[in-house]
Amino acid sequence: MPNDVLSAALQRLTAGRDLAEHEARDALLEIMGGRAAGAQAILVGEALIGTPRGHLAAAIAALRSDDPTDGGER
Repeated sequence: MPNDVLSAALQRLTAGRDLAEHEARDALLEIMGGRAAGAQAILVGEALIGTPRGHLAAAIAALRSDDPTDGGER
């Protein structure tokens, strides 16, 4: 069954639009939480990596800032 969060992210990315930081973070959380079908997770990962806009880096930074063990510092 398709994941709504990932479907929305894919629609934005394939339309050439940027993801907001929280959208990229939410997409990664869905994938990391095992709530994504394999093919959908791969497509989102490919789309995040394949963009020149730094979506993947922004998503990882947002995840780190939400991590209470990280202290939000780097």
